[in-house]
Amino acid sequence: MIPFFKLVRLAAWTGARRRIAARYRTRLADVLLDLPTEAAEARHAYHLFTVRRPQRDRLAKALTDRGVGTAVYYPRSVADQPMFGGGERRWPEASRAAREVLSLPCFAALSDDEVERVAAAVRRACERL
Repeated sequence: MIPFFKLVRLAAWTGARRRIAARYRTRLADVLLDLPTEAAEARHAYHLFTVRRPQRDRLAKALTDRGVGTAVYYPRSVADQPMFGGGERRWPEASRAAREVLSLPCFAALSDDEVERVAAAVRRACERL
């Protein structure tokens, strides 16, 4: 359950995260990195700003070394969970995606300067990988 005091701020927080995501997309458009997409008929809330890169772990370390926090929220696909077994064989793309996804900072209080710093660090790290 979402407390009421948070619910009244939800639209503002979502708007802030959408602006952050737009800045990331602009700043990282020409970087070898898969960025989140948004369908024309939908509005993404950007609870997370998750990118995809085959060298995810190296990218995460390079960003950590530059003082940029990242996270991997879903390190395994649903099919790779032990109770399902055999996910890699049956759904190789889902398994590969789980190995490649990395979330960048995307919270409503992130300043424009911080977004620029994160984007610059991602750009430099991707150029060196």
